Amino acid sequence: MHPPILHSDGKSSHDDSGIASEPEACSLPIQPRGSSPMDWWRHKLKCPRFVLAPMVDASELAWRLLARKHGADLTYSPMFHACLFAKDPIYRERAMQTCKEDSPFIVQFCSNDPEQFIEAGLLVQDHCDAVDLNLGCPQAIARRGRYGAFLQDDWSLIGRMVSMASKALSVPVTCKVRVFEDVERTVKYAQMLESAGAYALTVHGRTREQKGPATGKASWDHIKIVRQNVQVPVIANGNIECAEDVYNCFQQTGCHGVMTAEGSLHNPAVFHTSAVANCTSIENNHASSLNQAKRRDISLYRETAEKIRCSMNSDDKEKFFPEGWELGPPPPVWEPGLEYLEFVSEYPCPFSYIRGHLFKLFHHCLSLPVNYDLRANLAKSSTLEEFRKVVEDLRDRFLPYHLGKNEEGAEEAKKIEFHNPEDESKSSTPWPWHPPWLCQPYIRPTLAEQSQRLENRKMNAALEPKKDENTIDEADVTTNGLKCAFKLCRSCCKIKCNDDIVDCVAHRFMVKSKKLRWEKKEGTGEQKNEKENTEEVCTLSSAKDGLTSDVVMSEPLNCDNTSLSNDESTIELTPVS
Repeated sequence: MHPPILHSDGKSSHDDSGIASEPEACSLPIQPRGSSPMDWWRHKLKCPRFVLAPMVDASELAWRLLARKHGADLTYSPMFHACLFAKDPIYRERAMQTCKEDSPFIVQFCSNDPEQFIEAGLLVQDHCDAVDLNLGCPQAIARRGRYGAFLQDDWSLIGRMVSMASKALSVPVTCKVRVFEDVERTVKYAQMLESAGAYALTVHGRTREQKGPATGKASWDHIKIVRQNVQVPVIANGNIECAEDVYNCFQQTGCHGVMTAEGSLHNPAVFHTSAVANCTSIENNHASSLNQAKRRDISLYRETAEKIRCSMNSDDKEKFFPEGWELGPPPPVWEPGLEYLEFVSEYPCPFSYIRGHLFKLFHHCLSLPVNYDLRANLAKSSTLEEFRKVVEDLRDRFLPYHLGKNEEGAEEAKKIEFHNPEDESKSSTPWPWHPPWLCQPYIRPTLAEQSQRLENRKMNAALEPKKDENTIDEADVTTNGLKCAFKLCRSCCKIKCNDDIVDCVAHRFMVKSKKLRWEKKEGTGEQKNEKENTEEVCTLSSAKDGLTSDVVMSEPLNCDNTSLSNDESTIELTPVS
């Protein structure tokens, strides 16, 4: 039985605090592995400090190797669907990719069925160091599939999954979770997973409601209290944008490792990057045009950077940072971009992954009007050479300013870099003291900012003169409509094809062709029916009395059911019943 919950202030609370007790985890005994979770963490994983998060369509092998090159000690696969992974060999072959350099390595699955989770785990246990159960995905698809963070209320099922998998697999089972608003419930949740057999916990300090514009800040206080109340390694996830954040997270939570997802997507060297290294004199320029909510306080970064420098000369360095760790400035975006493409050439991945990574790396640069041509080129790139050409063009455009060799016109360049006349929110970076071609984080817009942005777009649309429907503005061309005959996205193209009865081969909306085929088919059918009706009108003349009898058949004839009477003047036609 777990001891009373310890809070950050040292006080404890017991189960009689009024909180409803949760279902007990599966009470089956855990199969001995010969080592405790902490021994496994130290000896098998080598005490990883910097962890790359599992990301759907983003933490593929090429990106994991790039992250390792820039300091990541432990990486996760993208989240795989356990049922599909176990049943579909094509899905499994495309999803699972690793190499000997990709170690230590954990494979993550989402599932709500213990047997499927075990079946998927058995297929990868020989190629990884642990199998992770995703209990943190907050997206709508997870709600529909009842997995991820939407399983966190069914403790009985989760306990069975972890316990049964821990017994069945040869590698440990770990869990990645989100917190509850209530701290004590979060701690009990973590303790339940520990009791079920989880060898490590990754705690994302946000609730499942914190996503999109409502993402907000992660609670390190929740992570700290979980760390104090479990005996397994705890990895902290959330609010990691630079090395100063890594240091503060270690200090405030006491966790064993720090994980980042979006921080790595915008800066693969996030664990070594100081936000204030090599600051330029630009830090105070254009402050009035920047979105204050997205800016970071440079003085706080400087205070933390000074603490890091002091700790590197003391024993604290061994506590927080591994041997050989160094603090450096953010790299220019084209450097990790070209490095990533080199890994992709060796370990191929879908072009959609490449495009997504480069858009995130170059986000602040491509948001500037001066680079809209590169943004369009990146959107329509479909070969590795074309992607490399975009990266090299961006490098050639900004490298002279980065090296300080282009002094002439530098002031004009600053105006371009930090002012976007179309949308100021796009030009405001979290680190305005650095130019936009250096890797830096992306801050999601808040609900208020998003609402204001929509209002601004409506006002601008109302003021703009209406465009001629027959003219196509190149700026309106989207990725999906690059090959469209009307230069429209899929939704707009569908509406146009249905309204105007036209075809679009690119989007496969063959409205006109289908209509022509249907009309042709209908025309052939009418002719056929007319011929059949004509044949069914039988004009029979009587040989005796010269009478003419018109017999109109409303039903098809069947020769087998046609009978002739003995009377020569009468032919009896029996229709098919």
